[in-house]
Amino acid sequence: SPTFTGFRQQDIDFTAETHLKLCKARTGDKAGMTVFMDSGAHYDAYLVKKGNDWHVCVRYSMGAIEHIEEIPVRDNDVYIRITGEEESLMEQLKQNAKTEWFTKRNLTTALAVVVSALVMAVANNVFLDAADLLPGGFMGIAVLGQKAGNLVGIHLSTALLLTLINLPVALFSAKHISKRFVFFSLANVLLTSLFLKIIPVFPFLGEIILNVIFGGFLYGFGIVIALRGGASSGGTDFISLYVANKSGKEIWTQIFIFNCVLLTIFGYLFG
Repeated sequence: SPTFTGFRQQDIDFTAETHLKLCKARTGDKAGMTVFMDSGAHYDAYLVKKGNDWHVCVRYSMGAIEHIEEIPVRDNDVYIRITGEEESLMEQLKQNAKTEWFTKRNLTTALAVVVSALVMAVANNVFLDAADLLPGGFMGIAVLGQKAGNLVGIHLSTALLLTLINLPVALFSAKHISKRFVFFSLANVLLTSLFLKIIPVFPFLGEIILNVIFGGFLYGFGIVIALRGGASSGGTDFISLYVANKSGKEIWTQIFIFNCVLLTIFGYLFG
């Protein structure tokens, strides 16, 4: 253990299936199949023994993002099928169990989402805003929109803008990627928006360079907490996962360029 059979994914439309029975297994033993497109995108579906229980897991590995869905099953004899379609790439596991939301894994993800949102909101309101800096991604768009609105006498809430620009992307992504991932990522966005409204904006440190260091570290740390918990900070993470799911290609370079353009616009408008 582990023992996997491999399939090479050559087209978006595909079906890979296997019937397996894991015998004489010990805790932690696993067996299943891997559907491989390239080094940046592949999917694993496998049966694993945990104590006296059996679970079927589906692992999506897409670039820097890895997400795992886990479903309890009745025994060690399962039939697994992974299908891909033009409109979406979906994993279908034929078994008789239902997903349980109040699992240790989901509670851990929920806690990670709360902590992540709090850390990012503190980083923005206490350090980045005090140094008049712009975060990247959709948070950067929201901050830029709020500041640009102030220039023309229109008061726009950063929290509201962050929610509004994330909602349509999240709803679209939910049709094509893991609904669990989208749900917890959107929860992270909504909580971040809430904390942005609750936490007062005040300069904790007087030195700009210290605000840059602590703000950048905390904001990045908040994103890492969400990713490690099985969620994300939304925004460009939704887009990158969708593109990876659809085409198997990574777009981190394009996202980096987007952030550079965002910072250039911010610098031109506000110095």
